[in-house]
Amino acid sequence: MLVRKLAAVAVTAAVLLSVAGCSFNPAPESLQSYAPSDGSGIDFHPNRNQQVDLRNFIVLTDGTVYGLYGSIVNGGTKAQQVSFQVDGDNSKTQTIDVAANSVAGFGYAGTDGVIHTSELALTGKVGGLLKLEVAVGGQWQAIEVPVLDGTIDYYKDLVAGFASAAPIAPNVTPVPSPSASPSN
Repeated sequence: MLVRKLAAVAVTAAVLLSVAGCSFNPAPESLQSYAPSDGSGIDFHPNRNQQVDLRNFIVLTDGTVYGLYGSIVNGGTKAQQVSFQVDGDNSKTQTIDVAANSVAGFGYAGTDGVIHTSELALTGKVGGLLKLEVAVGGQWQAIEVPVLDGTIDYYKDLVAGFASAAPIAPNVTPVPSPSASPSN
């Protein structure tokens, strides 16, 4: 009789462990941050109440010309300068001014601005990663950006435009402040 009781307790414990197994994982996948796109991102917190996020950064190439695409989101209350360098090459640095509560877009969502090879020493093999150094508020961080070409359909037009495109400043779009409330 004792054996049956112990067996029943063991079976019950095994069922409970298998059903509640995910609660034993200290870092479930649903809580992990990831880039839901082809590109890479990185977050900066230069000061209190200041946040600058780089989102969906990629390098596109036609084999000769390279272009850096992505978005910089300044969710803080102060304008920020964001500087880019290719890792290990400080001979060329590109600095972008991003107003408070705004987005600086590079080639996405109707924006024209793209950083090309002439402004930054962009290189890389298609399918590889280009390591960039990015600074906000004097803090430098590294980000590895995928190098892609026109193989994927939605990049074909962007890559085809390299021949005629001249580099232009990024388009900065104001973003509503999270603390702003509508007035009546």
